[in-house]
Amino acid sequence: DVERGSGLRGATDDLNKAVEQRMKKEKNLNSLF
Repeated sequence: DVERGSGLRGATDDLNKAVEQRMKKEKNLNSLF
């Protein structure tokens, strides 16, 4: 259970990072227009 929990947390962190990067890209695109 502990290993599964840490793996799940890692996947969540990766997802959060991907979302943050996407938001940054969209912000950069919006600032161009």
